[in-house]
Amino acid sequence: MDPRVSAYTPADLAGIVRVSQDEIAENQWSDEEWSPPVRHAAHVWVARDGDDIAPFLLADLTAERLFSNGLAVTPTARPRGLASALVERAILSAHEHGRATVDVHANDTEEAMGCYARAGFYAMHPIWDLG
Repeated sequence: MDPRVSAYTPADLAGIVRVSQDEIAENQWSDEEWSPPVRHAAHVWVARDGDDIAPFLLADLTAERLFSNGLAVTPTARPRGLASALVERAILSAHEHGRATVDVHANDTEEAMGCYARAGFYAMHPIWDLG
């Protein structure tokens, strides 16, 4: 396991907020708005680029699978393999919890698709949401 990856601690919330505000244009959530999704996710991992959180990944466990529903990465971290390290950690966690399947909800950007493809994922179809 990559030593730059660790489980979330409450001290990491400010870093998650900073990365999400910098990298997800439509997501300008505050600490208070980010706190519930982070607190309620089954797993949250962060990766550090030096002392700073560069990417983070949120995942939930269902009866059948681990579902990754949030990955944000700063541009400076992209060539360093930090996002790939987080995805590998999620896959490992799925296996540790007896899940053979890992599903991902991701933006179809070239960077995101490349990161998941390198880890062995493939695009299936869009998920439609009512509500």
